[in-house]
Amino acid sequence: MLKNYFLRCYLHFKFYFRNRISDSNNEHFISEPDRMESNYRFSRLPYLFLANEEMLIAYYAYTIDKGWQIVIQDEFGHAKILADDMECMGPSGIIVGDEILLVCHAGKMPNRKLKLISYNYKTSVHKHAVINTRIVKGDINYPCLLKDSDGFSLFFSVKNGKNFSNYMVTTTNLENWSKPERLDFIGDLGRRMNCILSNDGTFHMTWEEEEQIKYASSNNGKDWGNTYIVDSYGNRPKIALVENRLVISYEQHDKMHSIKIAVFEKEKWKSRILVAGKEYVTRPSNTITKKGKSIVAWSKITALKEEIYHIELDLLPK
Repeated sequence: MLKNYFLRCYLHFKFYFRNRISDSNNEHFISEPDRMESNYRFSRLPYLFLANEEMLIAYYAYTIDKGWQIVIQDEFGHAKILADDMECMGPSGIIVGDEILLVCHAGKMPNRKLKLISYNYKTSVHKHAVINTRIVKGDINYPCLLKDSDGFSLFFSVKNGKNFSNYMVTTTNLENWSKPERLDFIGDLGRRMNCILSNDGTFHMTWEEEEQIKYASSNNGKDWGNTYIVDSYGNRPKIALVENRLVISYEQHDKMHSIKIAVFEKEKWKSRILVAGKEYVTRPSNTITKKGKSIVAWSKITALKEEIYHIELDLLPK
């Protein structure tokens, strides 16, 4: 396993120097970010939860003995690995009662599968279960789980070659899943879906397609309305409802590396930069609100590490 760990270090170092921006001194912070303490050299893709007014962060980290694994950590630095024999990556999820229900993709490319991880944040007990999507061909990834009055809905992408197909399945018991229904309104290059439900039962979906950030809504998860372009350049979007406003966080890599946030108001998306500069910032989280402040997290890549930072902000663009 040490051989794999040193290989990971080498690949990380190579990626950093291939993608760094060395000729830009222009750095911008909406406020000073805070680094999350972690015991892992490589920690990425944070997803935020608010449980009993405490922030919990789910992410995946590289461990020496089991490779990539999902970690749950509180804001005080106490972490728990939700260990599994399969490598697990890309967590997102919801809170139901005392449990965080995480979905992730697991295993090795190009035949990854989906897993459901239930974690009780009061007892710290967790369980893993493979999700039977009934799809046998392709690399399955980027899942997103929702709960409504009828049960649960799960969105995910399947990669075959350079193209993606995007699907929705439903369940009432988190064990028996329906036949996949393809989401044809998302093109063959659309991926990285992220979806939430508002209180009136509306589905709000964002995704990345040909380096654009897009958005659409639906009353039932099957029939979708007009597609909006949130930003003509960006990727890895996450959507949230904050103070009854739709908020999408995403990344941009152009002359600078940036984390941005877009707020939907009066039928328009208004964007602002949270952090930008030559540092490689990537994989932004969803947005949560704690004590009147909105919080967004992301990964920052340096030559030797990948760490998680977060920032508090006033939501509405000025």
